[in-house]
Amino acid sequence: MVGRAWLYPPYQTMKDEGNKYKPYCFEIKQLIEQSRQKVAVAINSEISILYWHIGNRINSDILNNKRAEYGKQIIATLSQHLT
Repeated sequence: MVGRAWLYPPYQTMKDEGNKYKPYCFEIKQLIEQSRQKVAVAINSEISILYWHIGNRINSDILNNKRAEYGKQIIATLSQHLT
């Protein structure tokens, strides 16, 4: 054979070879999905903790553990400073 034609087996051979990989493909897809789920749970947990810490800092440092006055736009003011 000339060039790289020898690297690519005929279509029928590739099709037959693909059948023996089907069980592995299912298992690999499951592993990927499980990892995605674990990542999503970890991210959601970390974001929840982040928001709690932000709220805690606002409450303790800015509001001095008191309720904000009605109409006071603490979050809007903070977001302007953060962007």
